Amino acid sequence: MSRGLLSEKFEPKPEAEKVILSAKRAIEAILKMNPEVLPDHKRTLISRMIWKITEAHGKYDTQFCSEGTLQNDEDLRHDHVTTRKNLITRLMNAPSDIENILEDAIGCTVTIEEHKKLSALGDELTGWYRYKKANVRVYDRIEQKFRK
Repeated sequence: MSRGLLSEKFEPKPEAEKVILSAKRAIEAILKMNPEVLPDHKRTLISRMIWKITEAHGKYDTQFCSEGTLQNDEDLRHDHVTTRKNLITRLMNAPSDIENILEDAIGCTVTIEEHKKLSALGDELTGWYRYKKANVRVYDRIEQKFRK
C-alpha cells in the first residue's frame, strides 16, 4: 500500500457489491447443505466467504482504518471488527437472520501492533467495543473523521 492511501477518501469498488452478494448467497447455500456435511466443514467454507465480504474493496483498502495506519502504512493487517468466529457461530445458530448478521462483517485495516492488541483480548469482546477496549482509534474514510 502506498504511503498516504489510507488517509484518502474511501472509494467503493464498482464490482464489490457483486462480490458481496455472491458471498452471501454462497453462505445461504452452505447453511442449507446436507446434514452429512460436517459442521466444521461448513464453518470453514463460511469463514472463507466472510473474508470475501470484508475484502470486497481490497484487503487493505477498507472503509475503516486505525489511527496507526494513517501514520505507518507498513506491516498492515486486515482485521474483522466482529470476529469471524462470532459471525460463524451466529450464522450457524440463526441461518434465517443472515442479512442482519452479515451487516457486522466489517474489515478494518490496522497495524501489526494494533492487531496483536486486538487479538490479545480473546473472543469474548467483539465489534467496535473490542477496539475501544484495546485503545485503537478508528478512522472512517467515508466520513473523513474518527469514530466516537
